[in-house]
Amino acid sequence: QRQPKVKVLFLTVSEKDDDLIQAMRSGADGYLLKGSRLEKLVEAVRSVSQGEAVLSAQMTIRLLNLIPTDRNEPVLSGREKEILKLVGEGMTTDAIAHRLFLSPNTVSSYVRRIMEKLNLNNRAEMVAYSINHKKGQPV
Repeated sequence: QRQPKVKVLFLTVSEKDDDLIQAMRSGADGYLLKGSRLEKLVEAVRSVSQGEAVLSAQMTIRLLNLIPTDRNEPVLSGREKEILKLVGEGMTTDAIAHRLFLSPNTVSSYVRRIMEKLNLNNRAEMVAYSINHKKGQPV
């Protein structure tokens, strides 16, 4: 912190995700494992000194696996998306049923299934989810 221009390259035996994340959050410019070849270490020191970030291949893969992707998002059917949107607009089960020409029981089933897929506990959480994902977010 006192020397923000100093470049930091971790050379470590730790392959733990938490250690990698802590190093990156602390401002590390690189993270190499001690088993790296000498040529790789020399190249990493040069790269970091020129302002580049360096990670060993194993740690790059681990870091990429920690990043959440849309693939982890549950997939909702078209009808489920439609019902989620209407719930987000504050419509009741009966109003949704009337609008979509479904029975209230069918709408209730959809609502339960949507909450299960999205890991939501109640209708209020469903409304909040709908509002937060309204602007181009995947549903």
